[in-house]
Amino acid sequence: MLTLTKKIGASAIAALALGCSALERPVPPAKIQAGVVGGTMVSQYSTFGPVETIAVGDTVDSPNPERLYRSKLKRVLDVRSQIVPETYFILMEHTNLMLEVSGSTQLLTWGFEWKRADQLTTEDILIGSLTSSARVIAIELRTEAKRIYWLDVEDWHSFRVGRFWFPVRE
Repeated sequence: MLTLTKKIGASAIAALALGCSALERPVPPAKIQAGVVGGTMVSQYSTFGPVETIAVGDTVDSPNPERLYRSKLKRVLDVRSQIVPETYFILMEHTNLMLEVSGSTQLLTWGFEWKRADQLTTEDILIGSLTSSARVIAIELRTEAKRIYWLDVEDWHSFRVGRFWFPVRE
């Protein structure tokens, strides 16, 4: 019996540790989609669910892009995921709120401007629901491979995550 062996890199080992097939590899930075890491809680209006449990046909809280403090339940049209080589861990004031997202994920900042996670600074204030906001106090680039998830949501293409209902979009 002949046994074949093949050396694989650290990113492939990390991908295997995340439960990926040996053929799945982290995506090069130029092709990384917007997304949130597994375990991120998604608002379903009166309840929350981890992003990885949301399925096509479920409804999620989606902010109106013209009046961002108004939301409606919108249907999820598609669920995508991929392994990425790096994520941004964002720590905010108010009992240490945290989000971990890919760099291309846009978050709503003070002045109702959308900003990519890889362009946030500790001067930024993230807007959540009408009555909640939080100042970014630290941003850490994490360079271990992780699976991120994105929900394609009907009409407004955005959804709310975390305890302060932060809107995210591509």
